Amino acid sequence: MSSPTPGVLSAIDFGRFDAEQDANLLDYFIDVGTASDALLGKYLVIGRKGSGKTALFKHVAASATGTVVEMDLEDYVFQAHKRLIDQAVSPAFAYAASWRFAIAISMYVEASPTMGWRLRWRGRRILRQIGAGPNKGPLAALFGWLGRVRKVALPSIPGIAELGGFEIADVEETFLVKSTLTLLDQLEEVLAAHVKKTPVTALVDRLDDAWDGTEESLRLIGGAVRAARHFAGKLQQDGPAPVIVFLRTDLWEKIAFNDKNKFAQDAVYLDWPNEELERVIDRRIHKTAGVPEGEGWATVFTTERMRSGTTALKYMTKRVLGRPRDIVAFSTFALDVAVSNGHTTIDGQDIYDAEVRYSKHIVDELRDELGDHVPSMVAVVNALKALGRRTFTLSTWKTAAMSAGIEAENVDAVLEQLFEASVVGVLRTGGGGGGSRTVYRYQDRFLRATETGQLQVHPAFTKELGLTDA
Repeated sequence: MSSPTPGVLSAIDFGRFDAEQDANLLDYFIDVGTASDALLGKYLVIGRKGSGKTALFKHVAASATGTVVEMDLEDYVFQAHKRLIDQAVSPAFAYAASWRFAIAISMYVEASPTMGWRLRWRGRRILRQIGAGPNKGPLAALFGWLGRVRKVALPSIPGIAELGGFEIADVEETFLVKSTLTLLDQLEEVLAAHVKKTPVTALVDRLDDAWDGTEESLRLIGGAVRAARHFAGKLQQDGPAPVIVFLRTDLWEKIAFNDKNKFAQDAVYLDWPNEELERVIDRRIHKTAGVPEGEGWATVFTTERMRSGTTALKYMTKRVLGRPRDIVAFSTFALDVAVSNGHTTIDGQDIYDAEVRYSKHIVDELRDELGDHVPSMVAVVNALKALGRRTFTLSTWKTAAMSAGIEAENVDAVLEQLFEASVVGVLRTGGGGGGSRTVYRYQDRFLRATETGQLQVHPAFTKELGLTDA
């Protein structure tokens, strides 16, 4: 174990909580087995908010061979898909073809500079025909997004430049016609010929921006996953799948269609055991402060036991929700306190003091996560505070919820949202090992409340909510 030095804490930078804004993210990227899967053909990455989807997105983008198309869907024109429904198939399949268009066009314009002239010429001819066809309006919105947000230089051919000028609000609702779908097949044939020599991988992220609580939006999101599966079969290439979709766990669980199980073999889940969360912090200590890898916790955090008798590591990982962003936030707050106190290591009191700020941070995160899915976050937070104790029953919850102003018809739905966010778990007593433990949705995705069982609020929230363990 390395001995701490007065300057080691000041040298540490645990990074930003939001991976999107962390310029050094790839320096301390941790692979929990998903990166290799994503680089070897899996096309669906499923993870909770804050579980590292963005980090994996960046890692795959930096590591994949050939052409990489980063479709992060910022400011994306999701409405365009509602103008390109395939009427010839069931509702569950209706948006797959429109997503195929969005992805194929993105792949072509990104890969065309490296194509042979014959394939490039064929692709341009197809795009010209699309621009003159009956579905040109909504397809124009896709071209406009490519040029406006992704800064893709559209092919300099007659008609294509004008496509970006369409406003989706001015486009009449229509269905994909047979001639347009034929052109899509031809564009995919161009891509299929190209990827035999140079792989192309489109990374599709931030699909959750399309979620508005309706079944229609779930079908829209499901269409992107179906399109990824289609391209996996259509474009045979070495290395990563031609399309990889990054999707939040809760949205994947909400999507229902009769062949959903076919995707299981090609999906990877972003799960974080405590030992991997330990590595997240250890790697950042190593990269920023030069502490030998594997010695970060023992060097920077106290080796003395916390009041509960556990180590600092166990105390902190118990208070995170199985996500890298949480352990980074807690560690950052503890580091700030220790530096402010002039300490050479982060001691137990630093961690206790930081926990107050961390708990407030987690409650604020909850407001962001559930704000669009519950009638009133103020009422939800007040209902949790009204519980008074971490441990409660369904009847206690219903009383607290209604006293906080949550309508009776929404009480169960709000609790389900709290389960989904792992704010609430089920207290399981006894068992082969004796004792009791609380299980949360991030540990068991099929977890449900029972009428007779006891529930518990996650310890991450207790300080800010003023809940007691008694």
